Amino acid sequence: MSPTRVISAHSTGSAFRRSLLGGYGIACAVVVGWVALQQPVHRGDGFEYLLVIEAFSNHGSPDLLPEDRADLEIALEQSGISSHPHLDMNFFETRHGLRLGWHFWLYPLLATPIRDALDALGADPLAAMQLLNACLLSLAGGVALLAGNSPLPPRLLFLGLVLVSPVWWFLRWPHPEVSTWSCAVVAVALFRARKAPWAALSAAIGAMQNPPLVFLALGIVVLTWLDDGWRRARVTLLAVAPAALPPLFSLWAFGTPNLIVSKGIAGWQFVSWERVTSLLFDLNQGMLPHIPWLLALWLATAIACAVRRDLRGLLLFGLLAPMLALAATQ
Repeated sequence: MSPTRVISAHSTGSAFRRSLLGGYGIACAVVVGWVALQQPVHRGDGFEYLLVIEAFSNHGSPDLLPEDRADLEIALEQSGISSHPHLDMNFFETRHGLRLGWHFWLYPLLATPIRDALDALGADPLAAMQLLNACLLSLAGGVALLAGNSPLPPRLLFLGLVLVSPVWWFLRWPHPEVSTWSCAVVAVALFRARKAPWAALSAAIGAMQNPPLVFLALGIVVLTWLDDGWRRARVTLLAVAPAALPPLFSLWAFGTPNLIVSKGIAGWQFVSWERVTSLLFDLNQGMLPHIPWLLALWLATAIACAVRRDLRGLLLFGLLAPMLALAATQ
């Protein structure tokens, strides 16, 4: 091929990439803008996270004070959302006289700057978590698209698989489901790009709010050890350290590594074969009715790895078992 043709092909490829990135940026802006215009939805543990956001905004700590609750009740009334008679039911007194929620505070901490920005702009500060979700979804998709130097078609396929999923149903929920999903997507994308320590760090950050992701982080460490040896695996293992912060913090605050478990709301006694498999095949909450293509690809890949005796592939497949079991403890 002549130099002129090489330059022309490179220019065409660069123009296509710029157009692709521009299109993705516009799509992200549309998603964030649409979410910003939606009425905030507050269900489940949303009030707990809102109270923690209010506490961080008022005095820079997750410790709930009476004025934090009073400020949130005013904001709820202004937003047309009915308050809950037991608004602070998920908060408990620590050994040090503080009042803390029984979920870790990373997710509401990330939403606090957005809450303050919305408040300064005269917008509804209660929309902070849904805007955070939209931003995290956009970031995860961008990393899936851009990470590494692999050919573009596999990255586009990966982006399509992770975006065509039930994650959209949780976009407006005041819960960390989207943040968990985003951390997992970023971890997989970075690991495929051979950035194992950063991949493990992303999974560990997700595990700070959703513990089952710690198995993804540890799986990345094991795979790094198999591929690149113990020296690189040690660095990757250090990146998993943030996952230990929530149990250590809970141990300091409440004298137990997990307050929810100590209250009997979760525990290994609740795990059963039926509960674990329901996350895959149940017609209400399972993968089968909602993302059957991903479940089919997963099972087909597992069979292929077994036939080829691919230890690395089987290890990846097996990572889901402890993650499902830990999720079924609730």
